[in-house]
Amino acid sequence: MKQQFPKVFIDFLGCKLNQAEAESLSYQFSLEGCPIVKSCQQADICVLNTCTVTHIADRKSRQWLRRTRRLNPQALLVATGCYVQRCASDLQEIDPDAIILDNEKKQQLVEIVKSRGWLELSPGYAQSITGLGRTRSLVKIQEGCASSCSYCIVPLVRPGSKSRPAGEILKEVKSRLSDGYREIVLTGTEIGSYRCLTGNLERLIKMVLDIKELERLRLSSLQPGCVSRKLLELWQDERLCGHIHLPLQSGSQDILEIMNRRYSLWEYLDTLQMIRDYIPDAAITTDVITGFPGETQNDFERTVSVCREAEFARIHVFPFSKRPETAACRMPDQVDYREIKKREGANAHEDEPAR
Repeated sequence: MKQQFPKVFIDFLGCKLNQAEAESLSYQFSLEGCPIVKSCQQADICVLNTCTVTHIADRKSRQWLRRTRRLNPQALLVATGCYVQRCASDLQEIDPDAIILDNEKKQQLVEIVKSRGWLELSPGYAQSITGLGRTRSLVKIQEGCASSCSYCIVPLVRPGSKSRPAGEILKEVKSRLSDGYREIVLTGTEIGSYRCLTGNLERLIKMVLDIKELERLRLSSLQPGCVSRKLLELWQDERLCGHIHLPLQSGSQDILEIMNRRYSLWEYLDTLQMIRDYIPDAAITTDVITGFPGETQNDFERTVSVCREAEFARIHVFPFSKRPETAACRMPDQVDYREIKKREGANAHEDEPAR
């Protein structure tokens, strides 16, 4: 049901990059005059940024589309993101009337909705979205991955590494701060690979910290090989939050090699110690995958031991999920699912892992 000022509900599944993109879409719709609402039942247009990093994420995407259509039969449904990139037909079959857009078309989402006649607005009607009750805003600085971890589907749905120009990022950060946000989170698929004409991640952080209005800055996730002493020296600025997410995935050197991770266990532990040397009070969090193909009980116990010794502030534990077209999907010695869940533990989280 078309309206002059359609209300928009935007949701996401998975990583902080997906969250940042959902937030960006909120801004784009707001500039068209659309109020952003908190419930699909309040909305005329409902948008989901999907995830496909695990089979659970796939299932949640399908459930979202069915549930939203049931709760709001008249709404225009739009699905985009990584699950769409991998298997758009799954969602189109669930709802033939939905707009299904892959990652390449995500930036044109608002224009595509306009072309369908759902936005017939005059310029100059921008709505404020500062009433969403948040103090933290996520800003995408980079997307895509050129690595080849044997379990990960991300390089297939977000291939390569693409960095945004620093000037564009700084403009967005200033805009968010002027809207009342107090903390900025720099996020991406693999932010340590950030490169542009003005420099690398370290240079970008310095430029963001030069913005006087900024109260707090946070990084979403770092790979061990991206952490350097020069980077850690930036934490002398107290506005840079003392939290670093450093994915481990396994405490077994044998499993790390099969995973095709780009660090050894010893390199990871050295990086961990270097962080603590420079930022003694740092809250270091991590990800661990249980039940990877070939993971023995000894491998699992080694991971548990490493995690205990590391004294992480928090551990996200994820059961191994076979992803189509990945090397791990075809590996022998697949661990029984009941054993995977046993190792995952009763207190594991179902959020999607950082990489």
